[in-house]
Amino acid sequence: MQNRLIVVDEAGMVGTKAYAELFRVVRNNYCQLILAGDEKQLASIERGGMFEMLSNNFGSHVLIDIRRQSENWSREAATKFAESNILSGITLLRQNKCVKFDNTLIDSMSELIYNWSLSKFKLHEKLVITVRNKDVDILNSSIRSLLKANGTLQGKEYRCSSIAGKKRVLYGRR
Repeated sequence: MQNRLIVVDEAGMVGTKAYAELFRVVRNNYCQLILAGDEKQLASIERGGMFEMLSNNFGSHVLIDIRRQSENWSREAATKFAESNILSGITLLRQNKCVKFDNTLIDSMSELIYNWSLSKFKLHEKLVITVRNKDVDILNSSIRSLLKANGTLQGKEYRCSSIAGKKRVLYGRR
């Protein structure tokens, strides 16, 4: 591996143990190493913070030539997010119909459920993600009612207790 270069993308997500092994390989094989990433992005699941420490102690370079986005507005939005100018980035996304805001949480959930119901994808290909458990319960209940009304969910319903409380389930459904 002598005279080789190792490039690690999303280096901020690499954990401390993985860095220790990486540095051992680099040292033992006389490799060069480039770490690419953003210390403000998601950290590693295991102990981390090494990328930020390395950047602070040894220096870093900022790449400003954005190539992933093909349109000017999307490159500008990416730049705004990279500069931590979140409001300007979201404003650009909104102006280009990439994000939508509703007046209330209920309006937003209703719109989500409506769009979910119109989706051309098969049921097992659809996914709704939310952060708060109470929102999970509302969305699950609403989608479940919709699936029962259109005949997708049929059969005898059972009530069972779970860690999250009492739930209604149908045999053979997840």
